[in-house]
Amino acid sequence: MRQVAGRWRAPILVIFIVTFAVLHMGRWVPIGLVERLEGWAYDMRIQAFPPKRENDSVVIVDIDERSLAELGRWPWSRRTMAGLITGLLSNYHVNTIGLDIVMAEPESAEADGAFRAAVQGQPVVLGYYFSSLAEGRGGVGAQMRSGILPHAAMSIQALDGLNSGYSHWSDYTANTAAIVGDAQPQGHFNPWMDPDGVIRRVPALAEYDGQLYPSLSLEMTRVAIGGTGYALEAAAGMPAAGIRIRSLDQNAIIPVDDELMINVPFRGGRGSFDYISAADVLARRVAPERLQNKIVLIGTTVPGLFDLRATPVDPAYPGVEVHANAISAMLDETLLRRPGTALLIELAMAGLGMALTYAALFILPPLGGFVATALIVVLLAAANAVLWVRLHWVIQIAPGLTAILTLAIGLIALRWLESMRHRNEIVGMFREYVPREVVSELVNLRSADLMAPKQMELTILFVDIAGFVSLARDLSPDQVAALLRRVLNPLSDIIHETGGTIDKYIGDCIMAFWGAPIVVEHHALQAVTAAMRMQETVAAINQSLAEDGLPCVSIRIGINTGPVVVGNMGSTLRRSYTVIGDAVNLAARLEGATRSYGIQICVGGRTADATGQAFVYRRIDRVQVEGYSLPDDLFEPMAKISSLSDEHRAELLFHINEWDKAFAHYQAGDFQTAKSALQKLKTHSQFKGSVQLLEDRMDHIVRGGMSTSWTGTWRLGKK
Repeated sequence: MRQVAGRWRAPILVIFIVTFAVLHMGRWVPIGLVERLEGWAYDMRIQAFPPKRENDSVVIVDIDERSLAELGRWPWSRRTMAGLITGLLSNYHVNTIGLDIVMAEPESAEADGAFRAAVQGQPVVLGYYFSSLAEGRGGVGAQMRSGILPHAAMSIQALDGLNSGYSHWSDYTANTAAIVGDAQPQGHFNPWMDPDGVIRRVPALAEYDGQLYPSLSLEMTRVAIGGTGYALEAAAGMPAAGIRIRSLDQNAIIPVDDELMINVPFRGGRGSFDYISAADVLARRVAPERLQNKIVLIGTTVPGLFDLRATPVDPAYPGVEVHANAISAMLDETLLRRPGTALLIELAMAGLGMALTYAALFILPPLGGFVATALIVVLLAAANAVLWVRLHWVIQIAPGLTAILTLAIGLIALRWLESMRHRNEIVGMFREYVPREVVSELVNLRSADLMAPKQMELTILFVDIAGFVSLARDLSPDQVAALLRRVLNPLSDIIHETGGTIDKYIGDCIMAFWGAPIVVEHHALQAVTAAMRMQETVAAINQSLAEDGLPCVSIRIGINTGPVVVGNMGSTLRRSYTVIGDAVNLAARLEGATRSYGIQICVGGRTADATGQAFVYRRIDRVQVEGYSLPDDLFEPMAKISSLSDEHRAELLFHINEWDKAFAHYQAGDFQTAKSALQKLKTHSQFKGSVQLLEDRMDHIVRGGMSTSWTGTWRLGKK
């Protein structure tokens, strides 16, 4: 069940992230943090890819500190403003003038009349602003409405059939009727502040009382190109509508987003446009070519007049320059826009990125997956930048990258958890069977199929306490348990110390193997070394047992080397890391055969061949094991070569040579000669058990009339 759940973790994570990405991108469930990140990413693109300056047709006449110093504090008299406008039109022949200021209160009949006369019938666009103060106060009937609104561009009924929203306002502050003629162009200078307080968009059309009113920048653009009115239409590649400026010469399409706003492509930081002091214009200190046929915005950059805004390029950006950027982009046709296919593009890019990230993190190693994920992020960011620069398309990048990075972090976390689970599995599986150092090495291997069944050549050992059942009859249960612990604990320690793996405890028997899970080259040598050490250790164990009044013990060991299947095997209820195969069965048979041969350790032929340089062996028999097609030689390790003196080694080899001669006669069927040769070894402690076995076997063959069919190979039955 846990493995099934583990396989589903990654797909569930993907489904979860994709669901939230789609819900956010489709604006069904906006996620505030991702919106903030998108705002930051938008600002980075604005700064990195400013629009090219196709022309410098927009100029800002600034009511700056020097103008206030020369002409007095703000607000100026309407006569002064009339003189400024008349000078721009008559002396400098500007194309269009826009006022980023509002004159909501009357001054005097003469001053108001002078201003009205200056702008009447001229390409001058007055400014005003909307607000929603009543809603903000929570009051009813507390409307803040002053001045006179211009004629609306159109009714909201014009949106019929177009999937578009709009900014709604309930209050306004407009110019006093004393200075405004019936046909005087006007535009609101409301910016749109995103939740993080940054201005990135301007409502091209704002709704008030069921009517749509143009912005100052949009109205100035219309007047500058000689437009006669507006129309909304579904424009190619637009999500909602394009605003068409009707003109005798040309129809300009202004792209807007689904809230009828324009995305302002800021040229750069503060001062990206030509600023001219209003005082210099009034004093005619400006070269005519700087203003001739220009579109002029009159505004202020004085901090005390509170027209500084937070924008992507500057935290204190003059509001008048926001309009300048918008007008310039409309004239140059570099306005940023969201195409109608924006959502599909965003989903496709995010989906592709997530698919590649998923594949990279599962196929590649951790470092490679991390590098691949970083490359995917860079490529998607580059593709987004190309769409921004070449087509002026605003394609959201933060939701997609957030989804990709969330997926990457989630998959890395899952891989880490899986690694920890794998680690704990390994530790839990092996800590009772192999030394701690081996467990640490296994964990560091981080092999995904470490415990998967596989065929390997290993060396298997069975060690059994001889006659334990008989010993246990005279002992209490506690004494039986204590005796087992006293014997099995040190034997288990030897297995661990030589790098072996304990497969299982079978009553008073230990089954162990060498060569897995850590692959080692000399596993046979380690196994025989462990057997020889066990044999030596039993003497110390018996001395301790005798002191405590417990019976002494002896052990029998069978060792065999061969191909086996090793791995985590068993049922759904219980599994263990174990080995199976003929080599295992033969090792068990050899342990049982030690009783017959009167020896403590019996080793298979392959084990002896692999360790012949380290131990002195004697061949004790050639047998045909039941169930095996080929005979096998059995050996007894007599001593470790490095532990023998020259004299002792020569003596041991002499006796082994005598045994080999007798055994050769036995195999050849010359039993009388074999028996005579064996007489020399009957009193030798290491040979007498085998001598007795061989004599009894020869008598059995002769009595049974099997001499004529004797092949020199004894058939070894079941254990």
